[in-house]
Amino acid sequence: MTDYLPSLLNTIPSRRIQRSIKNIAALLLNDDNTHKAITLGATATPISIEGAFTTGIEISADGTTAISVTSGFSGVNMISLAGTGSAAGIAISGACAAGILITGAATDGIKIATGAMTDGIEIASACSAVGLNISGACGTGIKITGVGTTAALQIGVSGTPAGDFVWYGTTAGYLVRFDADGDTNGSVVLGADAKGIDLTAYGATASAYLHWDNSANGLLLVGDSRIDFSSNTVAAANTDGGIIKAGTSGARVVEDTPDMKFMAFYFDNGATSGDNRGMYLRQYLTGAGGGGEALRVFTTVEDVAAGTAHGAHLSLNFGATGTVTGQGIAARCTLHIPDVALVSNVTMAAVEAEIYSDGSTSDPGGSTLLSCFLVVNGGDATGMADVDDDAVLFDFRGWTAATGNMIYDSTGGAPANTDGSIKIRLPDGNLAYLMYYNAEAA
Repeated sequence: MTDYLPSLLNTIPSRRIQRSIKNIAALLLNDDNTHKAITLGATATPISIEGAFTTGIEISADGTTAISVTSGFSGVNMISLAGTGSAAGIAISGACAAGILITGAATDGIKIATGAMTDGIEIASACSAVGLNISGACGTGIKITGVGTTAALQIGVSGTPAGDFVWYGTTAGYLVRFDADGDTNGSVVLGADAKGIDLTAYGATASAYLHWDNSANGLLLVGDSRIDFSSNTVAAANTDGGIIKAGTSGARVVEDTPDMKFMAFYFDNGATSGDNRGMYLRQYLTGAGGGGEALRVFTTVEDVAAGTAHGAHLSLNFGATGTVTGQGIAARCTLHIPDVALVSNVTMAAVEAEIYSDGSTSDPGGSTLLSCFLVVNGGDATGMADVDDDAVLFDFRGWTAATGNMIYDSTGGAPANTDGSIKIRLPDGNLAYLMYYNAEAA
């Protein structure tokens, strides 16, 4: 029968064929003709399977294409699954090169638009190469426009990763990868070693963004952007750096290049009024018995013969035509006395110049020039001469010369030839007086 069926079908009117096919329980076509089944006229449903069945269409023999929808098709849906399937709309369980292969020009390769289903596309069996492969040119590889009740895109399930997630860039080796088991719980990797990529995160304000520039190996804050630690919660254990940390005394940040600035800040403020500060540090001591500093600066010369070393170096300088109309102070220390009567036996000073001996063998040596204050006139020789004519060692302001005050004007009194005295305190706590004169020594 199968040898004569194609020619027989051509001699029978199509309506009679449709009525006859409805009464056929199964139709087996396994000859070598080019077309297995042909529909000649316009019909609502060329092939209709209405009864209960195990397999609607089964293709078990070898061939080039199991189901082919060619360019002559101009309908709405190439394949439409409108019924309610208990398990899967399309189930591909055998081994094949491609489960679903879309090679022609299509608006949407695979579109899942409506219908209640457990999984739109499920790849449950092990694939030898790729579960879903989009290799042709298309507008959007995967487009999700419906509302996902759980997630628009889910990879793996909680506690069971589906493997790494990788995006490749234009140049080989450059990628973004989610390492599913990296650092135990997963990690995001941008690029690869020596193959970095940029990362940009935009803010709400135009031209304000955070940018990792891989070519500069640096993190940039561009436009109206900043780092704000105001909501930071400091962990009690992080006493070695509660907010910002760079190394420890035992594991330091090391670089031995000459003239290195480990932290460099250059600011420019063109305001014509106000107190403008490059850095402002303020610490509030709110615990009884506590103490400390808003700033602690410490330089250690470690087992080497260093050149010049300073614990801190503060400078004030001027441009070619720069000047000040008020004060120009290189370092200013202000002690605020509160508007209350303080307790007794408390040492307070605006400036403390301390020389501290670390041990019982501390000895400056005979070759060391040691002092609590080193007063230097330096720079250009001509300028030094002018400064030498104008500068004084101490400039007292706000102090009144009177009996019992720090400065006492004793003009015309004892001791002879003196103009007054300055009150000081000796190590035993007793007061003493430095005498001064109203004229240079003869």
